[in-house]
Amino acid sequence: EFKGYDHKETETIKKDLVFQAKAGHRSLEIDNIFGAITVKGYDGNTVKLTAVKTIKAKSKEKLAKAKKEVKLDISETDGNLLVYVDGPFRHKKEDGKKCRGGYSIKKLGYVVEYDFTVHLPNRTGLTARTVTNGDVQAGNIDGKLKLRNVNGKITVNTVNGDFNVKTVNGRII
Repeated sequence: EFKGYDHKETETIKKDLVFQAKAGHRSLEIDNIFGAITVKGYDGNTVKLTAVKTIKAKSKEKLAKAKKEVKLDISETDGNLLVYVDGPFRHKKEDGKKCRGGYSIKKLGYVVEYDFTVHLPNRTGLTARTVTNGDVQAGNIDGKLKLRNVNGKITVNTVNGDFNVKTVNGRII
Protein backbone atom coordinates (compact mmCIF):
# COMPACT_ATOMS: atom_id res chain seq x y z
CA GLU A 1 0.00 0.00 0.00
CA PHE A 2 2.88 2.40 0.72
CA LYS A 3 5.09 2.02 -2.35
CA GLY A 4 8.68 2.97 -1.77
CA TYR A 5 8.35 2.70 2.01
CA ASP A 6 10.93 -0.08 2.10
CA HIS A 7 12.51 0.65 5.49
CA LYS A 8 10.55 -1.08 8.22
CA GLU A 9 10.87 -1.57 11.95
CA THR A 10 8.49 -3.30 14.38
CA GLU A 11 8.34 -3.06 18.17
CA THR A 12 5.95 -4.70 20.66
CA ILE A 13 4.99 -2.64 23.70
CA LYS A 14 3.31 -4.34 26.68
CA LYS A 15 1.97 -2.42 29.65
CA ASP A 16 -0.26 -3.13 32.62
CA LEU A 17 -2.11 0.09 33.41
CA VAL A 18 -3.61 0.65 36.85
CA PHE A 19 -6.31 3.17 37.69
CA GLN A 20 -4.89 5.44 40.39
CA ALA A 21 -8.04 7.34 41.25
CA LYS A 22 -10.27 6.07 44.03
CA ALA A 23 -13.34 7.32 42.18
CA GLY A 24 -15.97 4.75 41.24
CA HIS A 25 -15.79 5.83 37.60
CA ARG A 26 -13.19 4.17 35.33
CA SER A 27 -12.72 4.61 31.60
CA LEU A 28 -10.16 3.94 28.90
CA GLU A 29 -9.75 6.06 25.78
CA ILE A 30 -7.59 4.91 22.85
CA ASP A 31 -6.97 7.61 20.23
CA ASN A 32 -5.16 6.03 17.28
CA ILE A 33 -4.59 7.16 13.69
CA PHE A 34 -3.19 4.16 11.75
CA GLY A 35 -3.94 0.64 12.91
CA ALA A 36 -6.43 -1.68 14.53
CA ILE A 37 -7.93 -1.72 18.01
CA THR A 38 -9.18 -4.93 19.65
CA VAL A 39 -10.61 -4.77 23.17
CA LYS A 40 -11.94 -7.66 25.27
CA GLY A 41 -13.51 -7.29 28.69
CA TYR A 42 -12.36 -9.52 31.54
CA ASP A 43 -12.79 -9.96 35.28
CA GLY A 44 -9.73 -8.13 36.64
CA ASN A 45 -8.49 -4.71 37.80
CA THR A 46 -5.63 -3.95 35.40
CA VAL A 47 -5.83 -2.73 31.80
CA LYS A 48 -3.53 -5.11 29.91
CA LEU A 49 -2.31 -3.30 26.81
CA THR A 50 -0.24 -4.68 23.94
CA ALA A 51 0.67 -2.37 21.08
CA VAL A 52 2.52 -3.53 17.99
CA LYS A 53 4.21 -0.45 16.54
CA THR A 54 5.25 -0.69 12.88
CA ILE A 55 7.17 2.08 11.16
CA LYS A 56 7.39 2.11 7.36
CA ALA A 57 9.61 4.79 5.84
CA LYS A 58 11.13 5.87 2.53
CA SER A 59 14.66 6.04 3.98
CA LYS A 60 16.71 5.26 7.08
CA GLU A 61 16.66 8.97 7.89
CA LYS A 62 12.85 9.12 7.67
CA LEU A 63 12.63 6.01 9.88
CA ALA A 64 14.83 7.71 12.51
CA LYS A 65 12.69 10.85 12.22
CA ALA A 66 9.51 8.81 12.77
CA LYS A 67 11.00 7.31 15.93
CA LYS A 68 11.62 10.82 17.29
CA GLU A 69 8.37 12.45 16.17
CA VAL A 70 5.70 9.82 16.88
CA LYS A 71 5.07 8.87 20.50
CA LEU A 72 2.61 6.75 22.42
CA ASP A 73 1.46 8.92 25.32
CA ILE A 74 -0.31 7.26 28.25
CA SER A 75 -1.84 9.33 31.04
CA GLU A 76 -4.54 9.13 33.68
CA THR A 77 -6.76 11.82 35.17
CA ASP A 78 -9.48 11.09 37.73
CA GLY A 79 -10.08 7.48 36.68
CA ASN A 80 -9.78 8.19 32.95
CA LEU A 81 -6.85 6.47 31.20
CA LEU A 82 -5.82 7.98 27.86
CA VAL A 83 -3.70 6.09 25.31
CA TYR A 84 -2.83 8.65 22.65
CA VAL A 85 -0.76 8.33 19.47
CA ASP A 86 0.90 11.73 19.05
CA GLY A 87 2.92 13.12 16.15
CA PRO A 88 3.12 15.80 13.47
CA PHE A 89 -0.21 14.61 12.06
CA ARG A 90 -1.95 16.23 15.05
CA HIS A 91 -2.57 19.94 15.41
CA LYS A 92 -3.80 22.05 18.29
CA LYS A 93 -7.23 23.56 18.29
CA GLU A 94 -7.94 26.98 19.82
CA ASP A 95 -8.74 25.37 23.19
CA GLY A 96 -5.26 23.79 23.25
CA LYS A 97 -6.50 20.25 22.69
CA LYS A 98 -4.91 18.24 19.92
CA CYS A 99 -6.89 16.66 17.11
CA ARG A 100 -6.27 14.81 13.86
CA GLY A 101 -5.86 16.43 10.50
CA GLY A 102 -3.85 18.64 8.26
CA TYR A 103 -1.07 16.24 7.31
CA SER A 104 0.26 14.38 4.31
CA ILE A 105 1.96 10.98 4.52
CA LYS A 106 3.85 11.84 1.34
CA LYS A 107 5.34 14.93 3.00
CA LEU A 108 6.34 12.99 6.12
CA GLY A 109 7.90 10.12 4.17
CA TYR A 110 6.85 7.63 6.84
CA VAL A 111 3.82 6.03 8.45
CA VAL A 112 3.61 4.73 12.01
CA GLU A 113 0.95 2.13 12.68
CA TYR A 114 -0.14 0.95 16.13
CA ASP A 115 -2.20 -2.23 16.41
CA PHE A 116 -3.67 -2.37 19.91
CA THR A 117 -4.90 -5.44 21.79
CA VAL A 118 -6.39 -4.65 25.19
CA HIS A 119 -7.92 -6.64 28.03
CA LEU A 120 -10.26 -4.24 29.82
CA PRO A 121 -11.52 -4.73 33.39
CA ASN A 122 -15.28 -5.15 33.78
CA ARG A 123 -17.22 -2.06 34.83
CA THR A 124 -14.91 0.18 32.76
CA GLY A 125 -16.06 2.53 30.01
CA LEU A 126 -14.33 2.48 26.64
CA THR A 127 -13.79 5.05 23.89
CA ALA A 128 -11.73 3.80 20.93
CA ARG A 129 -11.05 5.44 17.60
CA THR A 130 -8.81 4.99 14.59
CA VAL A 131 -8.74 6.44 11.10
CA THR A 132 -7.16 4.00 8.65
CA ASN A 133 -5.41 0.67 8.18
CA GLY A 134 -7.38 -1.12 10.86
CA ASP A 135 -10.67 -2.32 12.22
CA VAL A 136 -12.10 -1.73 15.68
CA GLN A 137 -13.38 -4.72 17.66
CA ALA A 138 -14.90 -4.80 21.14
CA GLY A 139 -16.34 -7.77 23.02
CA ASN A 140 -17.53 -8.64 26.51
CA ILE A 141 -17.58 -4.98 27.50
CA ASP A 142 -19.31 -4.14 30.79
CA GLY A 143 -19.51 -0.35 30.66
CA LYS A 144 -20.29 2.62 28.43
CA LEU A 145 -18.89 2.10 24.93
CA LYS A 146 -18.06 4.61 22.17
CA LEU A 147 -16.30 3.38 19.00
CA ARG A 148 -15.23 5.33 15.92
CA ASN A 149 -13.52 4.37 12.67
CA VAL A 150 -13.14 6.24 9.41
CA ASN A 151 -11.82 3.68 6.90
CA GLY A 152 -12.56 0.32 8.47
CA LYS A 153 -15.21 -1.85 10.02
CA ILE A 154 -16.38 -2.04 13.61
CA THR A 155 -17.33 -5.33 15.24
CA VAL A 156 -19.15 -5.39 18.58
CA ASN A 157 -20.47 -8.28 20.63
CA THR A 158 -21.76 -8.72 24.16
CA VAL A 159 -22.02 -5.18 25.53
CA ASN A 160 -23.60 -4.45 28.90
CA GLY A 161 -24.14 -0.69 28.91
CA ASP A 162 -24.90 2.23 26.63
CA PHE A 163 -23.04 2.21 23.35
CA ASN A 164 -22.44 4.54 20.41
CA VAL A 165 -20.78 3.17 17.28
CA LYS A 166 -19.93 5.02 14.05
CA THR A 167 -17.83 4.37 10.94
CA VAL A 168 -17.59 6.39 7.75
CA ASN A 169 -16.26 3.96 5.11
CA GLY A 170 -16.80 0.59 6.75
CA ARG A 171 -19.35 -1.84 8.07
CA ILE A 172 -20.76 -2.23 11.58
CA ILE A 173 -21.15 -5.85 12.63
